[in-house]
Amino acid sequence: DDLPKDEIVKLYLRLGDIKEGLGDKSKALNMFEKALDADHSNREALTRVVDAYADKGDFDAVARCKKNLLKLSDRESQRALLLEELGDLAADKLKRPNEAIGYYSDSAKVIEQAGEEELAKEVAKEDAAGKAPSLRRVYFKLLDVYTGQKKWADAVEVIKKLEAIETKPAQVYRLH
Repeated sequence: DDLPKDEIVKLYLRLGDIKEGLGDKSKALNMFEKALDADHSNREALTRVVDAYADKGDFDAVARCKKNLLKLSDRESQRALLLEELGDLAADKLKRPNEAIGYYSDSAKVIEQAGEEELAKEVAKEDAAGKAPSLRRVYFKLLDVYTGQKKWADAVEVIKKLEAIETKPAQVYRLH
């Protein structure tokens, strides 16, 4: 109780790493959750909990934790990528296409409002090897969900948006 909150978090994260290294994934998850209990806004603890739940296959818990990461996100590039990841979870793991549409649409809005080039610069400043938000990638994922749901009018609107951002004639041709 005398330790500062950040030291308690570090201690639990280290214990979780040890348990994980010993192959005891459920105790590792328990330690990561204790780290998160000590500081609900600790991104590293939350990321470890996300990874542990993903390893466990509990994708509802992964989605809940990623939503918490989204609340803690202070950069638009992080927000766009987390929304895209939530869309991927909803579409692929949870089989909730309507949720996926919402997340992908929100990710596209963040990218459109902030500007794709600005977000790429933001990512490069923070993490040179990091994945930058991509409007094109999000639109193709959105298109995939719309066509899977046979929402043709919405799919056509996404195709129009893709046409507007494509720079090479061959890529525009492929959309038809």
